[in-house]
Amino acid sequence: MRIVGLDLGSKTCGVAMCDPSEFLASPLTTLRFEENNFDEALLMLDELAKEHQISLMALGYPKHMNNDVGESAKRSEAFQRALEAKGYEVVLIDERLTSKQVNDAMRFGKVKKEKRKAQVDELAATLILQTYLDQRRSR
Repeated sequence: MRIVGLDLGSKTCGVAMCDPSEFLASPLTTLRFEENNFDEALLMLDELAKEHQISLMALGYPKHMNNDVGESAKRSEAFQRALEAKGYEVVLIDERLTSKQVNDAMRFGKVKKEKRKAQVDELAATLILQTYLDQRRSR
């Protein structure tokens, strides 16, 4: 069974997966769906979960810097409940600044803006998953 990281947006969901030893996260794909059509996102994620035998999902939890729960975080909470209703184990992982970290790293690496936009969701999901894996190992 594998663990995935998810970076949920209003039209995309970046997905990363860990290696079999659960040590390293790597980008997998970006799911694209109609804006705010999370039922469609759930269907695509369900297919992916079956294909890769996913046991646990680390879902990004985009709280505000002052720790308040805004609309994006509420969207993640609702998506967590929907995934759990389908039988998946889901943990919320603080994802503040992950997209900024990814964009900064790609700018530093001189990745063109068009290519950054295409990869940011998967790389943010990778950071979310790696954070989860590191936290789990340190317990």
